[in-house]
Amino acid sequence: MSKLSLELYSPVTDIQLFSKIENVSKMRVEGFRYITATTGNKYMLLQVGNFTNNRFITSTQNMNYSKIIFLDPAASQMVRYTNIDYSSFDHVGDVQDLYNFTIRIYIDGLIASDVSPANPIQLSLHFE
Repeated sequence: MSKLSLELYSPVTDIQLFSKIENVSKMRVEGFRYITATTGNKYMLLQVGNFTNNRFITSTQNMNYSKIIFLDPAASQMVRYTNIDYSSFDHVGDVQDLYNFTIRIYIDGLIASDVSPANPIQLSLHFE
């Protein structure tokens, strides 16, 4: 079991670990904090490396994701998520060793331009 707590300043972030996390097959988002910067947003999709076996489908989109978080449509609203169900995972898949991975953040299907050093995302991940 390994946990990573991150503060992301960009919607696409490459994570390089100092040491590998071995035999990982499960991942969950344990915590999340973000302040909405624009109005009218509906949802945020998080893609964490290869841990994206969930599907989001609309009439115009078909995207893999690790976690979906529904947003308040108003600006300057804090979005907090805490997973209190420690028995469930957002992804269960093949065993892999984790050295590095990329996190991508989408708002309403587009790369989240709202994420910046002035408006970061705090994210806590759990790997088993």
